[in-house]
Amino acid sequence: MKYCIKCGGQINDDAIFCPKCGAKQNKEKEVTINVSNDLKSFASSTSYNVSDKSRAVCALLAFFLGALGIHRFYMGKTTSGVLMLLFCWTGIPAIIGFIDFIIILCGSAKDSEGKEITAW
Repeated sequence: MKYCIKCGGQINDDAIFCPKCGAKQNKEKEVTINVSNDLKSFASSTSYNVSDKSRAVCALLAFFLGALGIHRFYMGKTTSGVLMLLFCWTGIPAIIGFIDFIIILCGSAKDSEGKEITAW
């Protein structure tokens, strides 16, 4: 038994018209949707673009050794770490290190693979 789409009265499964109101009934098609693959692909795509590096360690390195670029080595950014280490005598890497410290505290720092460093 199914119900009329217009009046809601109970009708036979194979009825084309409702015997009470005369409304034509639509043939219902069974649709099967496989969502398991969609969920797996969604989980892997959003998955967690989060780094396994510690935000607290990164912040402490940036605060205390930011002028030397040590936090950049921890983040996996060796090229910028080497440049900061080479030019530490100019004082510019100290400013960059302090800016990095603030960015790390705000939670928008990323490692060399583009993953966010969020875990404390």
